[in-house]
Amino acid sequence: MVSPPPPRPVSWAERSRGSRPSCRPPANPICHIFLRGGTSGRNYDETHVSRAAEQLDKAGFAASVMVDCSHGNSSKDYRRQPEVARNLAEQIAAGQGAIFGVMLESFLVDGRQELKGPGDLVYGQSITDACLGWDSTVPVLRELAQAVQKRRSRAAAE
Repeated sequence: MVSPPPPRPVSWAERSRGSRPSCRPPANPICHIFLRGGTSGRNYDETHVSRAAEQLDKAGFAASVMVDCSHGNSSKDYRRQPEVARNLAEQIAAGQGAIFGVMLESFLVDGRQELKGPGDLVYGQSITDACLGWDSTVPVLRELAQAVQKRRSRAAAE
């Protein structure tokens, strides 16, 4: 894990005066781990999320984990993103506070298409990575939002 670097002086040239003023901005105290999955497998389950949160805590940072529902965590199959998001929603609803965000690959139309002539393209369909269409995305977002509400209710009751 790499932590945010310490602050460095920033300088710039002022054309009208010919001087080089500088300032030292504050360090970025925010750090998070982004779990994407990969060649060693998926890493969105409770064990991986908890381990990532523990690593951040040991390094002196807030336990902030973002999880990619696509790429390695969905085995590069956009249609599996809702399954990954459902697992994350269950963790969030159960009170897992380290998950602060998820990434979905979403567009207007399911899938992807090859880049062709402008008249041959499907409006709203990706030409890069395959994506969930909007109709498939909305229920996933609703499920995640309900999970966050449950987590907030649990925290308020404690």
